[in-house]
Amino acid sequence: MNLLKTLKSKESLLMLLSEKQYENKLTALLQDLKKTKKKICYVCLSRPYEDVIEDLRNKKFNIDRFYFVDALNTKQSRKYKGCVFVSAPVKLDKLITTIKKIIKTKNCNVIIFDTLSTLLVYEDSFKIVKFTNEIIQEVKKESNVFVVLKEGFYPKGSLEKLNKDLYMIMDKTIYFNKMKKK
Repeated sequence: MNLLKTLKSKESLLMLLSEKQYENKLTALLQDLKKTKKKICYVCLSRPYEDVIEDLRNKKFNIDRFYFVDALNTKQSRKYKGCVFVSAPVKLDKLITTIKKIIKTKNCNVIIFDTLSTLLVYEDSFKIVKFTNEIIQEVKKESNVFVVLKEGFYPKGSLEKLNKDLYMIMDKTIYFNKMKKK
C-alpha cells in the first residue's frame, strides 16, 4: 500500500479504520513516509508519546524525522527532545497553536492525527471539524495531512457524524473497512 502515490502534493487524506486494521494501516502509512525525506508532525491523541515512540523504535523508524505533540500526557515538567505537551486534548485552541508552531519551526511536510476520533470523548463533531479545517487551511501550502479515525466506543452516531463532516473538508477519504475511495 502506498498512500503517498494516491495523493497529490499537499493534499489531505482521511483514513477510517477498524480496530483490527489500525496498527497495520498506520504502520504501512509510516513505512511509505519512511521512503521519503519528509519531516512528520505526529499528533498523539489516543496514545501517549512514550508508547508511540517505543513502537516506532521497535519498528526501526528514524525518530529524528518526527516531532510529536502529546495531548494525553501530563508530564509537561519533564523535557523530551522532539515532543511538545499540550495540557489536555480538550484544549483545541492550544493544540492548534502548538501544531502550527511545530509545522513552521520544524518545517514539517506531513501531519498525522492519531487518532482524531478520540476527541469525540471530549468534544462534539462540529468543534472537531472546525479544529481540523483550521489546521488544514493553515498548512495546506506546505504539508500533507493524514487524519486517522478509528472505530470504537464513542457516543451513539458521533463517529458517523464526524466522518461525514470531515469527508466534506478532506481531499480524499479511504474507508479501509469498506474499501471505498472518495
